[in-house]
Amino acid sequence: KRENTFSRGGKYAIEVLMDCSGSMGGDKIAQARQSLAVLSYAFDGLPNIKFALTGFTYGSDINDINIKKFNERKTNFKRINSLRAGGGNADGYNIRGSAKRLLKFNDHKKLMIVISDGRPAYGDGIEHTKNVVKKCNFNKIDVIGVGIEGCKEEVLKEIYPINYLIEDIRTFDTDLARLIVGCLNGVDKRKLLRDRIEK
Repeated sequence: KRENTFSRGGKYAIEVLMDCSGSMGGDKIAQARQSLAVLSYAFDGLPNIKFALTGFTYGSDINDINIKKFNERKTNFKRINSLRAGGGNADGYNIRGSAKRLLKFNDHKKLMIVISDGRPAYGDGIEHTKNVVKKCNFNKIDVIGVGIEGCKEEVLKEIYPINYLIEDIRTFDTDLARLIVGCLNGVDKRKLLRDRIEK
């Protein structure tokens, strides 16, 4: 089922950005680790999928946490297990870094999933992140903002034209997998947004 599902939409380059800031502590970071593991098992070995998993924070500098790079054949699950929450979240800067990586895949459809439980934690973070997302869309990178427990819906909508709110952290892994499968199956992303609003 996995192979049939993921082969329908053509070739994809996918990067999942996971907020690992201090507010993600406790159950949220535990569910984040579980979700990244589920996605790794789903994507692993599929010839039409190139994927990367990246955590992000913001302390004294922008910090990418490389969980699985595009050029790595296998996910190192020790990296997933070692994920900890701390610092702030510099969403816009990390989205821009992800876009540079995705644009190297000229012959792939490009999808970026940004998962966070709050607003960007720096000066003009909302406006800056919003502008970076617009540039991604201009460059044919589909960016979907996924808000989880603690995320304000109005902030999520302001930054990401296509957005999805997962209100129950206990279903985070299955909801995230369903969202990405829908995208790979060619589901219109406006329908994903509509479905979420109508729930």
